[in-house]
Amino acid sequence: MTALAPHIGYAASTTLARQALDTGRAIKDLAAEAGLLTAEELDTILRPESLTGQASLPDTLTMR
Repeated sequence: MTALAPHIGYAASTTLARQALDTGRAIKDLAAEAGLLTAEELDTILRPESLTGQASLPDTLTMR
């Protein structure tokens, strides 16, 4: 998931994508379950405004 890579790294984001494809579960659920990001952080990152560059992300959302 390209949107998550800057925050959790490429390897973790591709692992989540593979898990989502294999299980049919949502990436958002898998990421929160794995403790990679909180539900609030995921909501912020995955907002359409954030994905299209129309809004800046808070400084607190940095690579873990």
